[in-house]
Amino acid sequence: MLVAVTARRSVITHHSVKKPRGDGSSANRSARVRANAVATSSAKRIRPRFLIAAAGLVAVLVTAYRPALDGHFIWDDDDYVSANATLRSAAGLKSIWLEPTATPQYYPLVHTSYWLEYRLWGLTPTGYHVTNLALHAAATFVLWRVLLLLAVPGAALIAAIFAVHPVHVESVAWITERKNVLSAVFYLSSMLAYLHFALDAREGDRRHRRRWQYAAACALFVCALLSKTVTATLPAALVLLVVWKRGRVIGRDVWPLVPLFAVGVSMGLVTVWLERHHVGAQGMDWQLSALQRIVIAGRALWFYLGKLVWPTNLTFIYPRWHVDPADPRQLAFPVAALIAVVVLWVMRRKIGSGALVAALLFAGTLFPALGFFDTFPMRYSFVADHFQYLASIPAIALIVAGGGWLLEKRGASVRRLVGPAAALLILALAALTWRQCHIYADQETLWRDTIRKDPDSWMGHTSLGAVLGQRGAEADAEIHYREAVRLNPDFAMARINLGGLLANKGRFAEAIPHYREAVRLEPNLVERYISLGRALQYNGQADEAVAWLRQAAERWPDDASARAFLSDALANRGAAAAARGAPGDAETDLREAVRLNPESAIAHFRFAVLLANEKRYADAITQFRDAVRLQPDSLDTYVSLGRALQYNGQPDEAVTWLRAAVDRWPDAPIAREYLGDALVAQRQHTRR
Repeated sequence: MLVAVTARRSVITHHSVKKPRGDGSSANRSARVRANAVATSSAKRIRPRFLIAAAGLVAVLVTAYRPALDGHFIWDDDDYVSANATLRSAAGLKSIWLEPTATPQYYPLVHTSYWLEYRLWGLTPTGYHVTNLALHAAATFVLWRVLLLLAVPGAALIAAIFAVHPVHVESVAWITERKNVLSAVFYLSSMLAYLHFALDAREGDRRHRRRWQYAAACALFVCALLSKTVTATLPAALVLLVVWKRGRVIGRDVWPLVPLFAVGVSMGLVTVWLERHHVGAQGMDWQLSALQRIVIAGRALWFYLGKLVWPTNLTFIYPRWHVDPADPRQLAFPVAALIAVVVLWVMRRKIGSGALVAALLFAGTLFPALGFFDTFPMRYSFVADHFQYLASIPAIALIVAGGGWLLEKRGASVRRLVGPAAALLILALAALTWRQCHIYADQETLWRDTIRKDPDSWMGHTSLGAVLGQRGAEADAEIHYREAVRLNPDFAMARINLGGLLANKGRFAEAIPHYREAVRLEPNLVERYISLGRALQYNGQADEAVAWLRQAAERWPDDASARAFLSDALANRGAAAAARGAPGDAETDLREAVRLNPESAIAHFRFAVLLANEKRYADAITQFRDAVRLQPDSLDTYVSLGRALQYNGQPDEAVTWLRAAVDRWPDAPIAREYLGDALVAQRQHTRR
């Protein structure tokens, strides 16, 4: 009952402070004084109950999310935290703000929070989880304040459901989704400040207060955008809310939102560009027609609403729908959504416009994630629990209001059950959240849960294979990789991972077809060419290996790794040519290998051996010296340099290098043997 009582009193308090109609007469001033007195008295009466309710909500929220605090880093947490180089230095903090491509997404406030935490607890995941939970709790209480200001019935119940609903576990338990919880705090705080600016009826220092309220709303909105740009929908949401409360459109409430619209659209366009050109949201998976996107949007709306009403089988990655606009069953989703809006519009005079506003807020807040804009997660699925973190608020409010409306039609005996029923609902949702948190314990638990709920999840099989491979369970990893390839032959990452596992086990012939497919699927990634070239090289297909690696070096001339691997392939092919008696071909390859990678000890060494075998000792010595400089812990380079110096008539220096070899490798008989030869040659040279 505490939840319901608090909500009802909040409505009384809000309406008690409305400005009385009429001029500034003493009668009206007296009325305002009386209204303020009633409001103050009501506030004093509800404060203890409010504090008790707040404390209870915090206790339930922390208990529900307690398992998440023990979680390890999971998917994408490496890019955002554990392997994020920008967190390590002051220069990294500068890059977070000034280089949009320095981090996976340009959300500088999110990465700044990680930067600060890295200085507090390093790479201990618990600290990051505690911060996520604290931000979620803060968002919950700001939401409560917003709902009280708007006099939304059941404000406390709505906030409590938001706090412990299991669809929000993904946003809270996943460190990477700091984007959601941090942006929500700023988004809701900006909303609260602007609603005060637009709806506050107090006078006196009204102009001064309004100026600061508007400035705060703008600053907080920018902070929300710098945390996650889906918050760009806030200005549109504010228009709906203000018009709903006013009952009409007033220019002075809308015009101040124009700058917010402009900033939101600008930041949104930046994110769209980065998603496509930096994150990689382009290719076959994003080639969707306008009608397909409409079908996706319609189905997603009902999907999210369904998960709010019946939160079962929540999955980290949901199956990616096959979209066919020619199927009337799929077209029914957007048509039904449109019909629902029309019905709410027609019935607004009977049931009020609140339901229509809530529906429009739900759809509008989800709009950036409905498939109209290309985002990287669309490769795996068109929906995700964390996409509806903010959008769930108006939907929850609509569901609670609908339930309240139905209860009003019942007798007093039924209404007395509202409090206990609300408490049971919160406890049930908290229990589901507690259970859902356990799947975020670690990578293996997460992906096994994903596969259990969706055995056809090719992303789940690929990711689980990677986890198993890292801990040495290569046989199990291969099973999951092959299943991922079977389920989605066009998923390049599964091909690459399977090819890498096979190559590491020396099964190059089996790895090569998967690498070829990866190049076909992702022809704009240099890593794909390198992997194929290396596998061909180790499989004895030297000419084809050089051809693929040469393509990589020519297409990406600034990529040092492409040049280095081409140098290795040429050095190997040159050595093979020398062994089969083709010194001309060998010299061509080895000379190019040294040119491409002057820091390759093996290229210098093999070129030197070729030159020494042709008795071109002076040139060979130059190459051997470079090899020793680059690889000073190699016995062969010392011995070979000493022998070349001896044959070139430099016995003193030859003895020096060979003596150094004996000193460093006293158990190497070849070093002693060659040193003996060099000493004999030195004595003979001295006699002459």
